[in-house]
Amino acid sequence: MCSPTATSMQVGYLAGKQLDVLEFASKTFDHGLGAYGSWPFNTAHAFEVYPQKNFRVVRLNSFADLYQYLKAGIPVVVSVRGYLQGAPQEYKQGHLLTVIGWDQDYGEVICHDPAIYGDQNVEHVYHLSHFLRGWESSHRLAYVAE
Repeated sequence: MCSPTATSMQVGYLAGKQLDVLEFASKTFDHGLGAYGSWPFNTAHAFEVYPQKNFRVVRLNSFADLYQYLKAGIPVVVSVRGYLQGAPQEYKQGHLLTVIGWDQDYGEVICHDPAIYGDQNVEHVYHLSHFLRGWESSHRLAYVAE
């Protein structure tokens, strides 16, 4: 459920309202795959909810590319894989989280991580080097809004 959860966070921010995650997820279920994790289905539904932006899955070249979206006020959903220091678990099969900011002074990537327990604790920071290791393991995959 991390894909529709992270995507609903991204779309909700852009739309300026909190979305019902379960309702969002119900509209992203891929019956052929038998899962909620279909990236095309999640980005397609993001557009259905917020047609002011086009949503797509891309491989970004670097953190600098991701940062350009953040500077424009656009959160980015990213795929991470493996051990990510500070995460609640290891993501052997991969995981999606929403990057909402970058704190250059502390070298921290600010995320909304669907795996963090409790709604109030969803904002989480990862040190840039740890974030990059996990993101690079997924070959810098991201859902972007343009």
